[in-house]
Amino acid sequence: LAAFALPKFADLTGDARAASINGLAGAIKSAAAIARAQQLADGLGLNSTVKLDGQNVAMTAGYPQAATNGIMAAATINANTSGTNADYKYIRSNSNRTMTFEIGGYASSTCRVAYTQATTTGNPPTINTAYTVTVNTSGC
Repeated sequence: LAAFALPKFADLTGDARAASINGLAGAIKSAAAIARAQQLADGLGLNSTVKLDGQNVAMTAGYPQAATNGIMAAATINANTSGTNADYKYIRSNSNRTMTFEIGGYASSTCRVAYTQATTTGNPPTINTAYTVTVNTSGC
């Protein structure tokens, strides 16, 4: 019996990490939509900060910035740059337009979710590209 149960038990850890990454991706998408809705309801411009649950959320092109005071504040993500004593580790890249989140204490370049902020063009600004959320759970 142990020969069958142990491999399945060992696989649950990876399943849990994948579920965490997928859950975070859902939270990011929901937070982006809520922040956009709040900005529209307040009649604010595309790059105007919104307030969600008492937190100021920095916005670009109508959606949260890829920043600690942007998408992390909107989605209330518990993360830091080391992943120590936090649920997630974050990495900023692409000229600080992308935030990638990994499971805290589990570094894997293939178990992560990345949020790339939207961009604007013109004056007055219009949305050029929408935000993206990219999930990779192959290495969880």
